[in-house]
Amino acid sequence: MQLTRRRIAVAAIDLIERDGLDAVSMTAVATALGCGLMTLYHHVPSRAALVRLVALEVLADLDTGLLPGSRPEQIRTLARGLRAAAEARPRAALALAAGRGPDGEACLATAAIRSLETCGAASARPLGRVLAAYVLGAHLLGAGEADFEFGLSLLVSSKVCV
Repeated sequence: MQLTRRRIAVAAIDLIERDGLDAVSMTAVATALGCGLMTLYHHVPSRAALVRLVALEVLADLDTGLLPGSRPEQIRTLARGLRAAAEARPRAALALAAGRGPDGEACLATAAIRSLETCGAASARPLGRVLAAYVLGAHLLGAGEADFEFGLSLLVSSKVCV
């Protein structure tokens, strides 16, 4: 089977979900894939790049296109999508906080910012950061659905989301 960046990311995610983020090394991923370390380095130049790749894969299913509805509904839809991505791979959610996008933002914030920019939000960058922090914080604290929705309602009703 051909080695691809997606296959590498999935192997790293599997390791993270089984053993935690600290267990992921270039050697461990190469071993899991059955390839040589230098072959892996040909596709991913460092552990930091690997973590970034993991974060992007975790968010791959997130629809960052134009979100329907009013600004509050766009924010709700985006927050719920980010939360679902984090819940689908709970331990890999740490990579969302650690991974950085091409603009230097945390990958979760980058996904939120891009979605909000697509919707024409004037304050997409700070709003995306706040939304990402809320979603990841709620996830890491184990907030249940009711608590998550309550906090999201507070966020959406604040002036920051206008």
